Amino acid sequence: MSYKVYFGPLTLYGAEKVDVALARPVTVHNGLGFGEYPTPDDRKLRGWTVKGQWTEKNDYRLAGWEPAHELIADLKSMMGSDDPERLIMTNGYDKTSVLAYVTDVNATETCAGVYDVTVKLTEYRKPVVRTTGVPAITRPGKIPEMPKTMTFDKPSDVGEDAVKRGNDAAQQGKPPPAINYCWTDEKGIMHQTNNPNIVPTKKTVTVFPNNDYEPGMTKTDLANARNGTAGGNDKTRAQRDHQTQVNNKSSRADETFSAMGDAIKKFLFGDKV
Repeated sequence: MSYKVYFGPLTLYGAEKVDVALARPVTVHNGLGFGEYPTPDDRKLRGWTVKGQWTEKNDYRLAGWEPAHELIADLKSMMGSDDPERLIMTNGYDKTSVLAYVTDVNATETCAGVYDVTVKLTEYRKPVVRTTGVPAITRPGKIPEMPKTMTFDKPSDVGEDAVKRGNDAAQQGKPPPAINYCWTDEKGIMHQTNNPNIVPTKKTVTVFPNNDYEPGMTKTDLANARNGTAGGNDKTRAQRDHQTQVNNKSSRADETFSAMGDAIKKFLFGDKV
């Protein structure tokens, strides 16, 4: 097949074969008892390998012809530049037009003034910087944020979210969290499960990895549940201390009245009581 290949100001004439490399790796995660989940990684840069023949004399009167040694020198100069060049290729069926770098040139002289040439080109992609907000860190004694609601577009999104939570816990040296999902169906019936395989898609789902949360809890309920073993915040501690004082006063009052009753009986009836 005949190819027309242009790279920047150069015409890479005599191209007889062009190989194209496309790749997108997939990482497979362990679903912790629910099977494996694939997560597609970013697409790799495309690559092209152009193979053909260059000459020192234009015996075939080719358009855009240059002596082989000049083309090789020009490509060598481009390899030392940080600026990509426009690559245009056509073969009569499709057309490619991208920015690319030349990454390798190999020329073998098969006979006087005739070279078998292999040129490797790699796609240029402009770097993109993603910005994300910094999540707030819950301090001790502060009422925590309520569990977030999520909507999963496809079943694999549920697995990816579960795997991510497990990986985050592992990085912090914690055991995998018990992730629970809660949602309400069209009939108003509430469902709850820890199996990501049966979580519905296209529906609002409450995700809560902590077992101390129950659907319908308020922020105060959740705070009291989480802080109960740790002593709670200032308000809950004050309420608990007040209740303890009330209980102690009641106990002392009961003891006082009991002692007074015994003394009166002893005064009236003597030691017979």
